[in-house]
Amino acid sequence: MKREATWMAAVARVAAVALAMVATGSTRAQESTKLRLRVQQVGVTSSVQGATTGSAATSLRQVVEAADSQLLNAVEQTRKFEMVPRDPNAVIREQDFAQSGNVSTLDAKAAKPFQMAGVSHIATVMIDNYQDVTSRMELGGSLGATQGERRVIQLQAVVSVIDATKATVLRSTNVRLERAQTNEVLSGSTVDGRATDALVGLVSRDLAKEAANAITDMLYPAKVVGYTMGAITFNRTSASGAASGQYWQVFATGEEMVDPDTGESLGREEVAVGWAVVTEAGDRVSKAAAIVDNGIDRGSIMRLSATGLPAGIDPSRRASGSAAPKGSPFAGDSASSVTRGNAGAGGEVRGGGTDGAAAGDVRLVRCAIFVKNRIKELDGDTVMVLEDQIKAAATGPNIEIISREDVANAVSRFSTGGANAGTGTAESQLTDRMLSDQSSATALGQLLGADYLLVASLSSIEREETDYDDGTTRTKVQRSVLRCTYTILDGTTGGSLVGGAADAERSLRQTANLKVKADVTMQLINDTARQIGERLRGQVEAGRVRAATSPAAEVDVNFDMYLADMRVPMLKRQADGSYSLSSEMVDVGVNGCEVQVNGVMAGSAAGVVKMRPGLQRVRFVRPLCEPEERMINVRPGMTLKVGLRLTDEGRRQWIENAAIFQQLQQAERLSKATADAMDRLSEAELIKAKGAAKFLEQSGFRVNLDTASWKGLVNL
Repeated sequence: MKREATWMAAVARVAAVALAMVATGSTRAQESTKLRLRVQQVGVTSSVQGATTGSAATSLRQVVEAADSQLLNAVEQTRKFEMVPRDPNAVIREQDFAQSGNVSTLDAKAAKPFQMAGVSHIATVMIDNYQDVTSRMELGGSLGATQGERRVIQLQAVVSVIDATKATVLRSTNVRLERAQTNEVLSGSTVDGRATDALVGLVSRDLAKEAANAITDMLYPAKVVGYTMGAITFNRTSASGAASGQYWQVFATGEEMVDPDTGESLGREEVAVGWAVVTEAGDRVSKAAAIVDNGIDRGSIMRLSATGLPAGIDPSRRASGSAAPKGSPFAGDSASSVTRGNAGAGGEVRGGGTDGAAAGDVRLVRCAIFVKNRIKELDGDTVMVLEDQIKAAATGPNIEIISREDVANAVSRFSTGGANAGTGTAESQLTDRMLSDQSSATALGQLLGADYLLVASLSSIEREETDYDDGTTRTKVQRSVLRCTYTILDGTTGGSLVGGAADAERSLRQTANLKVKADVTMQLINDTARQIGERLRGQVEAGRVRAATSPAAEVDVNFDMYLADMRVPMLKRQADGSYSLSSEMVDVGVNGCEVQVNGVMAGSAAGVVKMRPGLQRVRFVRPLCEPEERMINVRPGMTLKVGLRLTDEGRRQWIENAAIFQQLQQAERLSKATADAMDRLSEAELIKAKGAAKFLEQSGFRVNLDTASWKGLVNL
């Protein structure tokens, strides 16, 4: 029972999805098979317009007006195209009203601007010959004279299909019509109207039908969709020109032909492989019987023969072939003769890969986010809005976004007022600035606990203005395009793993009925952030972000600190306990120095500090000394000697105490001159020496001696 219930639940879910796809019209077949077409008004060449006079001019105008409306219906009835209206005024007026403030902006069914479909192809019908001739006669008979007339309308038009993407004529063909009607009036009868007047409607309908079939054949040649035991099923209907008894020639498609001089595609090679006669013209497909079969297969092209079967072919003959099985290497080429453009979404993520994880095994991806701004007109607050929006859009069950602003920065950055405002002093932002000045993105990402870095870049913002006026409609459009890129980096090596682009477009339209002013920047930011977030989640769920490199273990680095360009004379202790100065100079060491690695406190020196191997930015900070900053390529077991320089205040104190050394040396020379206490310091001089030693100790400086030192003097 449990298994049966599970199976029924699965069937219900599949059925629900299928119904939803049908209800929304979002099936792949509907999206991918139909070309978008605009049919222009039926036209007449100027020479025909000028040469047609009198009643013929009137009938020509009637034919053109009637054929124009009939043509739209005939093309739509082929069910091969998405039809785009030639006059957008009604749509524009409705869109203007939807933006006027009188319609709910949340109504999903309301007309929306900038959503009108473009076209890939344009069809034109141009009448280049027109004749309307009526001949009258009078016939005698037993019932009296009969008035008779015969009206003949001859028409020729050129049907063309234009590739709107390249503004080139794809194909052209001629349509020729000749229709006649006879009208008789018996002697003594009175008739209102003439039977020949119906000829105008007949010509208009046939012109529209023939033109629609010609347009369809240019873009979608009839094709064999099934072939079994000589019975052909092809994708033409009675509405699109198929009729019982018609003879159609069948062609196999070969390779694409290219003009060697121009490089232009000449279409696919077509090789005649058979003949068929239509047996049934249906509403969805039509049936035909094969007369000659030299290789008919699914995908073969069929073309109506205007002249019937050629001589030598028996119309009663029947072939009995069958198409190759689907998937067979001998199956026919069913590729359409119309090339469609790639419909890929701008900025689809490319690159990256998988690490061999099993399907459905989605790894947790933890990203530290950083945003770069290369657009001068956007300020820092706008950049942070993009970061916030990406965090909201990308966060999901398998992806975590870590923001430095949320985790490391002071809360005072969140608001300029209220409980989070802080003191507002420059000192309160010093630590935040230090992170920006000292930390690389990779190092800061590691400090935040991220395995990956998500780096989004505001690349450019493009603005253009278009003024369109076709005599009946005038619109002015201001268009803005924001271009962003993003990359997922390995949090340890900094190498790129996945990248992509996200472009957003917003436009403002001004018409005679509508004036709109707005700043679309935030809308563009929101759109690009949503795209980045959705694509990133898709990459993670598809397992296309490979595992990050594990960071190396920390190693010990020993720092030996000293005062640069500052040395003191060596102080020696004699056997009797007295002290004397030596001419030998020694370095002054430094203790209590703060070591900052990538903007974060890591230890103190002199001494050992733990650091990760590789390039690290290290800063040494100590009172009375200028900060020292270095880029270090950390390796295990390193010992570095780092010299610090005194600040102005430190130098003042040093000079003040350095005078003691000069006095001691001068006193020592005087003592030698008088031979009184040779190499000995007097009691008063010893007190001065102890003061200098005390200065060194309290300042955190030390004299690097293994034996007697200035520090020993302090304990006397």
